[in-house]
Amino acid sequence: MGASYRSAVWRLRLDNVDFSNTLAVGDGAARFAATLRPEGCYVTAIDPHSTTPDVRRCGLEDLIDAPGRYTAIVYWHGLERTPRPSGEIRMATHLLRPGGSLIVSIPDPDSVQARVLGARWLGRHRPGERHHLSRRSLAALLRDNGLRVRTSGVSGGVTVLGWVDGMVQLGVGLRVRHAWVRTGSRYRLGRLLTLLVLPVAAAAAALEAVLGRTGACTAVAVRESA
Repeated sequence: MGASYRSAVWRLRLDNVDFSNTLAVGDGAARFAATLRPEGCYVTAIDPHSTTPDVRRCGLEDLIDAPGRYTAIVYWHGLERTPRPSGEIRMATHLLRPGGSLIVSIPDPDSVQARVLGARWLGRHRPGERHHLSRRSLAALLRDNGLRVRTSGVSGGVTVLGWVDGMVQLGVGLRVRHAWVRTGSRYRLGRLLTLLVLPVAAAAAALEAVLGRTGACTAVAVRESA
């Protein structure tokens, strides 16, 4: 898991994102924060339901009195869990300093795996999700709130795991996370099937990447200088 966050940060740095003062929204386990802090970045992680000690238990609305504070605000698979994504983006724009970046990564319902797996697609069943925004609808939402979308592309995210989870469901009717934490012959079969389908899932994920339609997408949007 840590490697995927480091890879994400590396790719975002190529987009010239300044992480020096970052707000990580919905980072309940402080994984994004833990990736950036060793690099000397000041990171505030917030999640109203977190039990992690160095995560503030609050929402974005509790920080609204600090306009223009952050160089970057990150929603790493968190925007789709908020009650009103448009309101979240509006508040995030208010908190960004001019020239700052808003990074949003979401599962993409227009991806190849979402269309192939249908109701079994992992992106439709992740805990706490309320909305399913496509890459296009996300870009439109960012623009409607006065942000300039600099990049909007594919993301590693749930790509390989999404394929594995869907294939295991097709085979034995189990979600991968259940197969690896529960006991019994059916769950043992689920673990075996997970290992067997992994090469196929990796190949499917690679094809998605070539087509530019992976299971998750990431947008980087900039608040224009005043």
